[in-house]
Amino acid sequence: MGFKHRIFDVTSGAELSETVIPQTLLAGANKDTSVKDLAVSPDGHYVIIALENTSEVRRPGSDETIAVLQGHSDAVTDAAFSADDTLIVTASRDDTARVWETSTGKVVDILEDDDGDVLCASFATQDNQVITTSSSGTVRRWDVVRFRSFAELIEHARLVAPRDLSEKEKKTYALPTN
Repeated sequence: MGFKHRIFDVTSGAELSETVIPQTLLAGANKDTSVKDLAVSPDGHYVIIALENTSEVRRPGSDETIAVLQGHSDAVTDAAFSADDTLIVTASRDDTARVWETSTGKVVDILEDDDGDVLCASFATQDNQVITTSSSGTVRRWDVVRFRSFAELIEHARLVAPRDLSEKEKKTYALPTN
């Protein structure tokens, strides 16, 4: 048992697909576990279901899970796809937004907001930019996915900032701190 998510053609009214979200996703050991957000990719090939501190990427019309997005430490409040469906952004009450690869669930970028819970996140017209809003009312535009590999990031950092990174910067870029 669960609930159904249906996609309709707005012109004809014809049902294009149906996804059943299992009851097991809706009620777990934590009484607060529930669907926080649901988004459909622009081409209709994916659905993202935002739950407490995880999200699931699924194919509409099937129970196939493409990826499980794990990493937030508090409730996911919003989720959105990039225009080309290759990326997902999630917002969370853990003061972060995260950018993920749709097909693998791999984290591409973590956007930390020092002003409070991140309530909404969306890709701007250009998929390399994310817009977030926080509980403090702050709206931010982030440049994301600028570097496709760790080596590119390190090389850029060496050119732009030839200095030792702070402990916070090392943590942000997941570099060894010793």
